[in-house]
Amino acid sequence: ASFVVGTTQEISLNQELYYHTDGTTNSFVAGISPAGQVANAGTAVAFSQKDGTQDVMYASAISVGKGDSPAVSRNLTFEHKTTQLNFEIKLEKVSGGGEWNGKRVALKSITMKEVAVPAAVDAADGTVTWSSAATLAVPGIAETVIAEAATAAGSPIMIKAGDKVVVDVAIVVGSDTKVFYNVPVMNGSDNLTTVTGKSHKITLTMKEPATADDAVKITTTATVTPWVVGDSGTAEL
Repeated sequence: ASFVVGTTQEISLNQELYYHTDGTTNSFVAGISPAGQVANAGTAVAFSQKDGTQDVMYASAISVGKGDSPAVSRNLTFEHKTTQLNFEIKLEKVSGGGEWNGKRVALKSITMKEVAVPAAVDAADGTVTWSSAATLAVPGIAETVIAEAATAAGSPIMIKAGDKVVVDVAIVVGSDTKVFYNVPVMNGSDNLTTVTGKSHKITLTMKEPATADDAVKITTTATVTPWVVGDSGTAEL
């Protein structure tokens, strides 16, 4: 089925399900979204797509009655099992012109560090099995110019909630690529704590550096010390 958030709709079961033929056995229905593969032995539903774009949800089991006394239509209430992150980015320019004046500044990529996504959900109780922590690129980012007003960057990403968010951000300035590594996302003076079932907006502000016209550039040279010949050795076999 396809769902529209905030609405209630009938779900067509495929395949159709029937009550037990003895008429006395109570039946239950639970739900998991998106669709996945159920193991031959067990109740876990595994997902093939694990890129952070899946809104993994679970609806706890509800009683739907017995064959001789079926319950009236019952509602499956789906709850999000991840936290959702929405990125936006803006450029803060130096008044009067800075180091990037006249250059094209564009967002190239946002990569999240040490994140996990749902690998499977148990239909019996909603327990989530998470993927191993890894880096994950925010999808849907095109190399577009960063505006001075905050603008959405990429698509929403849904991951395991945690007590910190760390990202690598790559931008293009003119023809040069600049990467900012291991940038912590803050909530005031503390790390941003994400919460299951909640959506968090993260605003990245790129601050243009002041011009270095009046500064003295550091120049460096490099010398490699040559190898010094040491003692020789022999061996007899």
